[in-house]
Amino acid sequence: MNTVIARLRQLSAAEEFFAELGVPFEQKVLDIHRLHILKRFNELLAAEDLAAEDRGGGDVAARCRACLERAYGAFAAAGAAAPKTLKLFRRAAPQVVPLSDLRRRT
Repeated sequence: MNTVIARLRQLSAAEEFFAELGVPFEQKVLDIHRLHILKRFNELLAAEDLAAEDRGGGDVAARCRACLERAYGAFAAAGAAAPKTLKLFRRAAPQVVPLSDLRRRT
């Protein structure tokens, strides 16, 4: 059986996810926020319990579509002020070692 989740696992490009789930998008937004949208989509999917329901496909496809729409919407509406989802941007503070704390090894 070719389930929704199995089909999504075969995709790699962001455009493929949007096409598979039938979610409209602006290429400009996707070009700028591609990784963040896919990361948020993955986080939203992880929060859903879809594995147990992925038998008939209809409801799972709708829930996946809703997750992708929410992920895309967060970045499309926010523009340049979009939330950063990658770990690189979520670090609390840079780790700084003062130069005075460094000692020469002898």
